Amino acid sequence: MKERRLKILLIENNPADIRLISYHINKASSKAVIRVTDDFDATKELINDFNPNIILCDYHLNGFTGLDVLEHLRNTNSFIRLIFVTGQINDEELAAQTILAGASGYILKKNMSSLFEKLQPYFNEVFKRMDLEETEDVELKSQLDDVMTKLGQLAHKSKLYQDEVLKKAGLNRDQLT
Repeated sequence: MKERRLKILLIENNPADIRLISYHINKASSKAVIRVTDDFDATKELINDFNPNIILCDYHLNGFTGLDVLEHLRNTNSFIRLIFVTGQINDEELAAQTILAGASGYILKKNMSSLFEKLQPYFNEVFKRMDLEETEDVELKSQLDDVMTKLGQLAHKSKLYQDEVLKKAGLNRDQLT
């Protein structure tokens, strides 16, 4: 299986957690490109410009929560997976609320030692989606090539037909311009 470049947006405000999560991301996918922010405006900008394959997000951040990020994803019709990596979701009701709001899952920071194993299924899902998109792209490109070939053939036939009509009328292309 070829290694793909996984684009990950990490929304986190604790430098030690950023280092640890980044370490586990790189362990799971050595070609991962990670962008980090703890600012909501920068988060929205990165979602649009960086177009991550997956978002890992703390729950409580400075001035916003992970639920705000989920709402932004919903409002922009984005299908990017968001997984909470947090120490804040320690009650079942809050965990259920995040899933109902659209989170793909959550991982508790107290389980950081097994973060690699917990992230792997999410990354595998993203890789499968990338494979599917690549297959669809190849099929669409093939269909586009077929259409372009047929258009070229039609243009050639049209030119031959025009030349035949001009010949019957006793004209040539230079006389038309």
